[in-house]
Amino acid sequence: MSKSTFNICVVSIAILSLICNARTVHSITCPDVMDTLMSCMTYITGTKDSYPTPDCCTSLRTIYHRIPTTQDRQVFCECLENDVKSMNIDIEKLISVPKLCHVSLPVTFDPTIDCRR
Repeated sequence: MSKSTFNICVVSIAILSLICNARTVHSITCPDVMDTLMSCMTYITGTKDSYPTPDCCTSLRTIYHRIPTTQDRQVFCECLENDVKSMNIDIEKLISVPKLCHVSLPVTFDPTIDCRR
């Protein structure tokens, strides 16, 4: 084996090792969840709108695409659970948002569920 072939093999193995050992980066963060909640506030607080706004539904669709894995859905659930504690919202209205926006989330939009399941 030539020296250049050997070097290419070593570099390839190093790159593969880095790829395999890379930590998973979540597609969703708590600020993302909070942004979605904020875009839905006039509906979920019952202060103004009787239906979710188009911005609210768009935000929810974006969330849908950012929680493809079980781990992402768990992060979403935990963020939702923590964010809602600090807000004065109508839980029933919050739960109704996905249905009214015609978005089928792979996780319940409900801060009272157990996120570890």
